[in-house]
Amino acid sequence: MNYLERDLRAQAEKYKNLFLISEKLHSCMDLETLLEELFVILQKNYSDYSYCLFLSFDTHNRENYPIKELEYDSENVAAAKAYALGEVQFEQSITDRNAIIYAPLKGIQGVYGVLQMIARDSVDFPESEIEFITLLAGSVGHAIENAKLYQQSEQLVCNLKLLNEATKQFNSNLKLEEAMSNISQQIQSAFQAEEVGFFVLTDDQLKVKLLPGSTSYFYSKPGQVYIQYFKEKILQEKDSLYFADFRSEMEDGEEFHSIMAVPVYQGQSLKGFAIVMHHKPYFFTFDTYKLLQTLIQHSSLAIMNHKLREELNKLVITDYLTKLHSRKYLNEKILHSMNKDKQGTFISD
Repeated sequence: MNYLERDLRAQAEKYKNLFLISEKLHSCMDLETLLEELFVILQKNYSDYSYCLFLSFDTHNRENYPIKELEYDSENVAAAKAYALGEVQFEQSITDRNAIIYAPLKGIQGVYGVLQMIARDSVDFPESEIEFITLLAGSVGHAIENAKLYQQSEQLVCNLKLLNEATKQFNSNLKLEEAMSNISQQIQSAFQAEEVGFFVLTDDQLKVKLLPGSTSYFYSKPGQVYIQYFKEKILQEKDSLYFADFRSEMEDGEEFHSIMAVPVYQGQSLKGFAIVMHHKPYFFTFDTYKLLQTLIQHSSLAIMNHKLREELNKLVITDYLTKLHSRKYLNEKILHSMNKDKQGTFISD
């Protein structure tokens, strides 16, 4: 076997390996797992090279692997250029005698980052590796895109389930307390929120009533500070508020950095608002914020209907003039007490 045949066989084996790598990457629907698998592949095939991933999205794997956030600064000009143009870029370090390639992680819909490969003690990047690394980066880009689309579809299904369940809760015959408690639990579970609060304004909009289902924090003194602050903000802005890293002129030091506040309207009239909070900054995504807006919009009419239903029920059992319970209601309570507590005493408030 001559040199040419050996070279052709080696190339064929290499691209067969690339196909298997691509197949493996595309089978990963979880981004974190996909990145872990990529670094296993790089370690196996490029143990003599240094490498790093510049990503345009956040990941939990950053501390465990050579992953950096893609930033436009003087240190990452070539990486930023590869990302912006979607084309391979080269760099040479004369002092360290390193040849560097920046291959964009390019999918159909966009570029998701850049793969940096460093060939040490080399003036030029090996020609035989350029095409392979470019194709590998492209395969990674497509795999990331597929994983993102899959996660987005899964999130969409979860969002629709949340909205559907919330609508069921409010359209059921549950009392307002039960319905709000259920919605609060769903928001905490779906958004991983630490604190959830629902508030109704008095007719003069001066005072705030804390609705059932709100977490206990809002009954505390620090919680009251947040309530008053966001009441004034919503009255002023007349719109939803989204803080990725909350900083304010509040006198007390802020405990929570990720905050979403959404007003509740009845027609054009502001009736109340909801607050969702977490200690960590940048915890809630903008998609989460939009979902909360939709959820509160869906529930606002139901909240008002529940309140009207409860007021009507109260009117039915209350005497209009004296504001005391009606005789019919009293008789029903006495009969119920006699049947249930035959040796007890009936006391009505």
